[in-house]
Amino acid sequence: MIKNLSYFLQLVLANLRDHAESPKRFFTMSFVMFFQNVLFFLIWIVLLEVASDLNGWGITEIAYLFGLISFVFGINNFFFAGIRYLPLMLESGEVDAYLTKPRHPLIPIMCSSTGMSAVGDILFGPCIWLLYADFVWSDVPMLLLLTCLSAILLTSAIVFVYSMSLWLK
Repeated sequence: MIKNLSYFLQLVLANLRDHAESPKRFFTMSFVMFFQNVLFFLIWIVLLEVASDLNGWGITEIAYLFGLISFVFGINNFFFAGIRYLPLMLESGEVDAYLTKPRHPLIPIMCSSTGMSAVGDILFGPCIWLLYADFVWSDVPMLLLLTCLSAILLTSAIVFVYSMSLWLK
């Protein structure tokens, strides 16, 4: 287990070193994603100004939900963006390089890339919780649990969908 976590950390650090070559692009993409999330959340604010609530959902519930979704997508895109390139890797033969290594190929393939805009998503989640949700520090354990479970579900679903390219060639 420790070896796998160490290997995973090394892959993530390698991706970060890749982005360190162009920090201006990395920060620009992160800022643009954060700003895009702000604009999308403004649509919800305007909608909830017109209708005070939507079937019992107010700005607080929308902020919790939108922050959670943004945070989970950011985590997934930051750590496991490489799985989205699996069909292209299969077509070009890049997967063969992963198959010849003694480790299971799924983790290196998933961690082969990092989404630059993911940091904007990761930062937006807690910011929206602090600004619009009635956030109290006792909510942190529940938010962390929901984030972990949601990230596991999302990552599993994405792996399942992109792994179908192995059979649907």
